[in-house]
Amino acid sequence: MSENISEILKKAEGDALRLKERAEQEAAMSVALPLRFSQSLAAFRKYIPHIADMYESYKPTRPFQFFCNNNGQPNMLWLDDDIAVYGDEPYLTCEALVEGFMSKTELSKLNFSQENNPLGFIHVEYLNRLNSYLNDVSSHEPTLKKAPNEVPSALIFGVGLGYHLGYLYEKCKVGTLFLFEPDLDLFYASLFCFDWSPLLDYIYQENLGLHILLGQNEETIVGDFASAVHSRGSFLIANAFIMWGYQNDKIKKLMDKIKQEYYLLV
Repeated sequence: MSENISEILKKAEGDALRLKERAEQEAAMSVALPLRFSQSLAAFRKYIPHIADMYESYKPTRPFQFFCNNNGQPNMLWLDDDIAVYGDEPYLTCEALVEGFMSKTELSKLNFSQENNPLGFIHVEYLNRLNSYLNDVSSHEPTLKKAPNEVPSALIFGVGLGYHLGYLYEKCKVGTLFLFEPDLDLFYASLFCFDWSPLLDYIYQENLGLHILLGQNEETIVGDFASAVHSRGSFLIANAFIMWGYQNDKIKKLMDKIKQEYYLLV
């Protein structure tokens, strides 16, 4: 009996300690997240002012709350369906997501066939030469089976709380990133949870490209993406790294739509 009482007391002490730690984590988070939001907004004000304008006085349309996992990592819960953005390990989940895509994902590629050129157009002549060179190289050089540590462009569908972006840039230098987030509330939440400021500083100091497309649906995404692509050069997406940051029906539909129209954008 005394052993059972000791075990019960030990368990109660452990539960009390965990509750105390959770309360301390929640208190620290309540201070840190608004500060991070201010820093993120200031960074966007410096580099991408229209996003700062959009979110400076933004009111979410869907109720949510931030909470700490047991490891102290900020997470977010949608209150209308009681579903969290991540499970117990947000950072580990996002790191594994990036590693998984980079180890298995090949860059997008387009194939061109030789064209007759009876009128002697220069662009057709040089495209044929490039195609011959590519065929020659492909005949004796192995093709990439995974994403390299530097890519000309990347398409990421879904910002989530932003954590996977940090891991991506740790492992890969992205020439131009096209970032799609259909959920305006979720991008707003990322301004609190993810440290956007150093990422934006790095991107612009290294003269890298960044296009953030917010709130698109199946009807608008191709036109908005085309405008962003053409502002940097359509050639950039001929070899692109493509991944999702989280999965749901909206993200899947956007990815499918871009894949259907992709060849028209290059």
